[in-house]
Amino acid sequence: MTLLDGLDYYKMYSDSDWEFTLKVQSLALEVLDLISVYGDHPDSRALRAAHALLVKIETWKAMCLKERMGTSRIPGSSHRS
Repeated sequence: MTLLDGLDYYKMYSDSDWEFTLKVQSLALEVLDLISVYGDHPDSRALRAAHALLVKIETWKAMCLKERMGTSRIPGSSHRS
């Protein structure tokens, strides 16, 4: 991967990885606030927020895995895995 390839890859996404990470953190703080208010008896809004957070976390994990796989190499080969 060249520098230009990396730039093209970066441009494919509307959010940078860092901006997406910040969004996940912000949503986590919202869910934490809801937990402190509702405890183990959340209302439907709190449940939706928690579900949205879990989906974002899974997206973030997949993004990290894709990045790791995209930069890995097969030992002894010049080809990417």
